[in-house]
Amino acid sequence: MRNALLDNQVVTLASEEDAGHTRTFTILETLGSGSSCIAYKAIDTRTDSHIPVIIKECFPRISAARNCDSTLIWESAEEEFRAKDRFRTAFSVQLSIQSADTTMNTVTH
Repeated sequence: MRNALLDNQVVTLASEEDAGHTRTFTILETLGSGSSCIAYKAIDTRTDSHIPVIIKECFPRISAARNCDSTLIWESAEEEFRAKDRFRTAFSVQLSIQSADTTMNTVTH
C-alpha cells in the first residue's frame, strides 16, 4: 500500500534542469491516486498570496515505496528511470492535447 504525503506537510521540490532552483509547497489534501501517481492539492508558500496548485507525484504502485523521511525508495534504478520517463511522456502528451486548437479545449492555468 502506498502512503501519500500528509496534509499540512511541507515539501521542497527541485527543478530537474536546475537543481539550484527550488520551490516550497504545503500539501493541503490528497486529491486522488492512480496506478502510477498521487495527486495533491497544495499551496505555493513562496509567495504571500499562497497560490493554489496541483502536484502530481510519480509513485508507481508496484515499484516504489515511501521511506520514513517521505522520500521514495525504488525497486531499482532502471525502474525509477522507466517510471519517470513514462510520467514525463504522459505530461507532454496531456500538455499537447490541452494546447491543441483542434480539440477546442478551453484551459486556464
